[in-house]
Amino acid sequence: MSPHYVVPVFSFVFTISVALAIGVRLLLVARRTRRFPEAAIGAASLFIGGGGLIDTAGAFWLDESWLTLWACSELTMYSGGASVFFLSVWKIFRPDSRWAQGFAFAGVGVLLTTLGIVYFHGGHVDAKGGLYPGAPSLAYYVSVTARAVAYGWLAVESLLYHARLRRGIRFGLADPVIANQFLLWGICSTGLSLSLVATFACRALLGVSIGAWIPGLYFLSLVGVVSNVANWCAFFPPDRYRRWIRDEATEAGG
Repeated sequence: MSPHYVVPVFSFVFTISVALAIGVRLLLVARRTRRFPEAAIGAASLFIGGGGLIDTAGAFWLDESWLTLWACSELTMYSGGASVFFLSVWKIFRPDSRWAQGFAFAGVGVLLTTLGIVYFHGGHVDAKGGLYPGAPSLAYYVSVTARAVAYGWLAVESLLYHARLRRGIRFGLADPVIANQFLLWGICSTGLSLSLVATFACRALLGVSIGAWIPGLYFLSLVGVVSNVANWCAFFPPDRYRRWIRDEATEAGG
């Protein structure tokens, strides 16, 4: 393995491990509480962590005989995670909105359609380009765009809700820890969306997979670590972190 890949590999192992741990813990919480947010985000985390595991294994260790299975499995996991996020944003933030419901279903439909196209065309992957050359290249770009939109939508809604709760904190009407949770959600989902925007741009502008471009690989490593640390602190904040958030809110409120 090239020395250039040592840091990214350790970063990806950390990121994948945290994503899978979050998924398992949230599903266990959801089993006890029967609450939708924990169940949905837990499932999405498992999908994304599983996709990352498959992606990393394929990029560094699998030979060409496994590329078809790798491509289909990877895209299934990533599309599954983004589909859950589309539905989660609708149900959590705008459950009574017709446009949000339609937008969520449209996003899931696009992801399932592109997934079907890749399946139909054999799902072969170009190890250098990161495309699915057996399928129309448009399917790849549409899939990446749809996933970026899913995470971007979650980021926007989370940050807007955080801003609303932050205003309530000043009057004692909102819990600063809950407000911070939505901020961390926004940070996490912004990072996921940016990683996909970078993936799209690298392939479209440079003609190579972001994983084959060292600066891009380090960018994905950094974004992955920041996003998953934010996600962990959102759902499982350490006691010291909770106290710090409450103390900061108390000082800000005078």
